[in-house]
Amino acid sequence: MRRFYWLILKYYYGVCKRKKQIEKLKEIDANYDNNPEKINTGNTTAPSKRIIALIPEYEGNKVSVGAVLAGIEGIEVQKGRCKHFSDWINKIQNISEQSV
Repeated sequence: MRRFYWLILKYYYGVCKRKKQIEKLKEIDANYDNNPEKINTGNTTAPSKRIIALIPEYEGNKVSVGAVLAGIEGIEVQKGRCKHFSDWINKIQNISEQSV
């Protein structure tokens, strides 16, 4: 999710209001090779927890923001960046195809 945090800021919170916070999130992202599966190192360090720590209004809005982000980048982009996510989506798709 190379642009994950930047997209949250741009499409949900407004670029001008959160420059310092988004720069910190981008720094965290870069420190983990822009890979959200590497960022998630524990209960307090998961991407959503890091966002909430810097942008408290994000709490309780994870689902709606996630839907916006999925629409912006597309699920295939996310699958390409996140092996575990891709495996999970593929399992769901296989179950769906078997039930048809």
